[in-house]
Amino acid sequence: MGTIPYSKIFKLDWRWIGLGFCFFVSFHLLPSHIIYLMRLISLNMGVLYAIWIFGGIAVISFLIGYKSHKVTIWETTIASALYAIVLMAELHQVWDLTFFLTSYWIPYWIIAIIAIATLSAWFGEYIRAMKEKKRVQKNP
Repeated sequence: MGTIPYSKIFKLDWRWIGLGFCFFVSFHLLPSHIIYLMRLISLNMGVLYAIWIFGGIAVISFLIGYKSHKVTIWETTIASALYAIVLMAELHQVWDLTFFLTSYWIPYWIIAIIAIATLSAWFGEYIRAMKEKKRVQKNP
């Protein structure tokens, strides 16, 4: 039994990092602006906004993992880390949520975003692998 070289385990596909980051910006950040504007109209949108911050990241990460044709868990993790930093800067610059960004909760939010994205991408890849396995078993 040979061991897998370290370079093979952590070989990254930079296209999926870029694509994942673009997915987060397109399908999470832009809708976040719409939800935030709705929050300005109605104060009851705060709960929806909090759910969207984490739920939207989970859905997008799941889709990235499901649609990729190979294992891209690390790529999604890196893309989500970059996106979490952009999201925190966005909260500060555009929405002026300085009370949020000056708190000690920022590292925990970033870690939570990364963890949710990584687990969701893994789950998406797991579901895709199970479907492929069933397809192969059905048509040998």
